[in-house]
Amino acid sequence: MFKTIILIFFYHKLVYTLGYEIPNAKIEVFHPKGFQVSIPAEPGVTLFAFHGKLNEEMEGLEAGNWSKDITKAKNGRFTFIDRNTEIKIGDTIYFWTYALNNGLGYRQDNGEFIVKSYSNLDDSNKPSSINNQNTNNVKPISILTRKCQPSITIVNNNLVECEGDLIFEENFDSPILSSSKWTIENRFINEPDFLFVMYFKNSDALKIENGFAKIKPYRYFGNDEISLYTKAYNFGLECTGLIETDECVKSENDFTILQPLVSAQFNTKNKFNFKYGRIEIRARLPNADWIFPQIFLEPASYNFYGKNDYQSGQMRIAFTEGNNTCNLKGGLLLNSNEPFRSIKLCQKQCETTLWSNEFHIYSLNWQSDKITLSVDGNQYCLIEPQLGFHLLKIQNKELPNIEHLSKGTKIAPFDKQFYITLGYGVGGFADFPDNILNKPWRNGDVKAILNFWKTMIKRHEWLKDDASEFQIDYIRVFSI
Repeated sequence: MFKTIILIFFYHKLVYTLGYEIPNAKIEVFHPKGFQVSIPAEPGVTLFAFHGKLNEEMEGLEAGNWSKDITKAKNGRFTFIDRNTEIKIGDTIYFWTYALNNGLGYRQDNGEFIVKSYSNLDDSNKPSSINNQNTNNVKPISILTRKCQPSITIVNNNLVECEGDLIFEENFDSPILSSSKWTIENRFINEPDFLFVMYFKNSDALKIENGFAKIKPYRYFGNDEISLYTKAYNFGLECTGLIETDECVKSENDFTILQPLVSAQFNTKNKFNFKYGRIEIRARLPNADWIFPQIFLEPASYNFYGKNDYQSGQMRIAFTEGNNTCNLKGGLLLNSNEPFRSIKLCQKQCETTLWSNEFHIYSLNWQSDKITLSVDGNQYCLIEPQLGFHLLKIQNKELPNIEHLSKGTKIAPFDKQFYITLGYGVGGFADFPDNILNKPWRNGDVKAILNFWKTMIKRHEWLKDDASEFQIDYIRVFSI
């Protein structure tokens, strides 16, 4: 907002007509999606700004649906590129442009471009070869520099040049997670799922050994006796949760105990955020009662579409709910509460052995109009937003954040950057329904953790065998 105010100030105060006149913008529209706008990189020009709308006239100097400053010229031109918008013959692009030349601002208003043809179609109205097409020597930048299919993937707010690039990789070759890639959580786990673990940064719950990340929770309490009153714990300034909240400090009370298990979770938040791409994870999922592995993509702007109850979305790449289950799950969470929690989750049954018995490659392909999930290269899930997730209605119920979602694209909330989260969960109030046989707690009960622990502490073998360990071999993310 501040940047926009400053720019508008300059647009009003620094428009000159002597010595330089901003050239007419060259607009090229591509099939099936995308367009670009450019001006020559003449001497003295240091910035080109494009502001526009599709099929809607601009109201003065408004920012528009497209609003971008280009400060680096390539191939002799300053070029704005959009790779996602589908533009049809007969559509109109309304726009205004701005340029800085030798420190002075110049503007051209009331631009109007009617689309009459596509720049990448030959005379027979078929797509020509992308490497041989000739559009007056002006092509999308990625094609010019590397002769590749242009990508729609964004990493840390920057557009990736080419489709199919390896944009993130972790092989766990070092015994310590790189702080340039990962943040290890150090906090209590509360809403919306209220898991029965707390995450410690420096604990034996996470080990990096022989090229594998290995996660397995263990008991926080050193003896088998617990009481209704337990000690408080404060993570202090090293807490990765919200300071001065119960994510960082908890005290004893008359009803329950602190989370009795230490586990681990680590993520790429603010270090590797991306939008659209294909992620692959080779892992052996754990198996034990009331546990589940966490292989998530979570929103970098966690409150853009709402900060509560997964309103800004969560993608689950693969998980099983322990208890010797043969049921693999993966998909999207639109809300933490049913029926929207599980409506976009898919399931796949194992064929010969439990998922926890062998390593498998779990992948999620995230596109602008659909999301697919696969295991060992075999797709088992296709999720499409149709006209938009915001229009989803189940049992006459609508998503509580429908107004916010309607302002995004049809795949919102999955049209923003997300980051990778890996970890190990136990219990909680959401992933294990109350109708499961022999479940030792009820979801939402104030004594849920206590009742869970009273039962599980008697099982001395619980979480002690190799099957309960979550092992991750590698993680790779590719642009699309």
